[in-house]
Amino acid sequence: MSGMPAVAPDQPDEGNLNMHDHVDPETLEVRRLAYLARVRDIVAEHGWMIQAVMGGDGEPGFAYTVGLAKYNHPEFIVFALHPDTAQSVLNGVGEQVRDHENFVPGRYTTILGNDMPAHLVRCDPAETAKRLTVARVIHGGPVDALQIVWPDKERRFPWESGYELGDVQPILGTVPA
Repeated sequence: MSGMPAVAPDQPDEGNLNMHDHVDPETLEVRRLAYLARVRDIVAEHGWMIQAVMGGDGEPGFAYTVGLAKYNHPEFIVFALHPDTAQSVLNGVGEQVRDHENFVPGRYTTILGNDMPAHLVRCDPAETAKRLTVARVIHGGPVDALQIVWPDKERRFPWESGYELGDVQPILGTVPA
């Protein structure tokens, strides 16, 4: 495999392409199809890619994988990390999936590095449909996803008492017990 899958922070998520209302619909459709063709090429070459989505209107930015479903594995999504960090984390789990690691919901210390814990939460299908739009289009239908939830500096998670980071990570599935 040559190089790492690309992240496209300057490209709008397929579901948000109408943010360019001043562009005529035909031009917008040409751009959308060209972008999806580029995504397919990246996934064919690297096995997956990272789709970054900018935050706004009180919503944090996020990034997710596109292509891991071809390994019979859920895609991954992570919120509120710097794009370079999100790309590193998501490419790291993508490499592990490619090497036959099968992630399931639960606590891990191998995702973020430095023995920093992370939780994987199975995403609700409605949330996945709403947020992982490029993956849904590329795979031709609904996709399963696992959310990578990271802790605050005291290693507390959003569902734990004393968590210091507020609402930067909306939890897209059932909170761990």
